[in-house]
Amino acid sequence: MTVSGTPSLAQTLEEELSLLRRFLDLLAREHELLLAGETAALPALAEEKTHLAAALARTETARRALGTPDRKNSPAWQELRELGARAARANLENGVILAALTRHVEGALRIFTGAEEPIYGPAGNQAKSPGSRPLASA
Repeated sequence: MTVSGTPSLAQTLEEELSLLRRFLDLLAREHELLLAGETAALPALAEEKTHLAAALARTETARRALGTPDRKNSPAWQELRELGARAARANLENGVILAALTRHVEGALRIFTGAEEPIYGPAGNQAKSPGSRPLASA
């Protein structure tokens, strides 16, 4: 901390780096869960990601308010940029996997219900009633 009790730019960068490393760890866990098909653990992980993303946003705002680091000579700044790019790629990749899993589940539901149109819309709400020729009944 500085004399005034406000964190310095270097301290804020380090805090942001720490949060970003934790966020990358969460993305790696999410990736493993998605590939393993262990979707029951995803809601808790998504909540944790949401809280961490909010903390990252607050720290970024604080860093920006403190000024701009020497972009060429700051190893912390370079690492922040690299980790941010990695996080963006990992999040995109996880989104692609999740979309593929969603399409697979929707396809299975269409087969079982006899629906010809998607059962769920993009927002996760029911798009239309299932068709009248279900493959199985309870």
